Amino acid sequence: KHFTMTCLCKLVALMLLSSVAIIRADDPAYVTCLDTKECAPAQCCVLDGGHRYTYPKCSSLLGLGSLCRPDNEPKNFTLSYPTGETIRITNVYANVCRCAQGLVCDRMSGGTCQEAADVKVKPSD
Repeated sequence: KHFTMTCLCKLVALMLLSSVAIIRADDPAYVTCLDTKECAPAQCCVLDGGHRYTYPKCSSLLGLGSLCRPDNEPKNFTLSYPTGETIRITNVYANVCRCAQGLVCDRMSGGTCQEAADVKVKPSD
C-alpha cells in the first residue's frame, strides 16, 4: 500500500512538472522572460510601459549615471492581450531595471544610478 502511494505521488509530481513545461512552451516566442530569474546575471525582466500591449523582456541593469526610478521594486502582474493570450509574470520591474550591483538609485540627483558611497542621505524633516 505504501509503495502504491509513493508511486502515485511521483506520477502526480511528474504530471505537474510536464504541464508547467507545456504551459511555458505555449508562451509567445517574443516573451523572453516571465521572471527576472530567467535573465542573465547582469539583467532583469522588465515590462516597458511605453506601449499599451507590451511584453516582458530581459534588459541590462542600469549603469553609473543612468536614469532610474527610486523605489523601483519588482512586482507580479497578469497580462492580457487582444489576441486572448494571458501570461503571469513575477519578480518583474516596471519600465526600467534596477541599478547594477554597487550602485543605488539616488533620488537627490534626480533619479540617477550613483555609487552607494557617493549618495547623500536626505535630512529628515
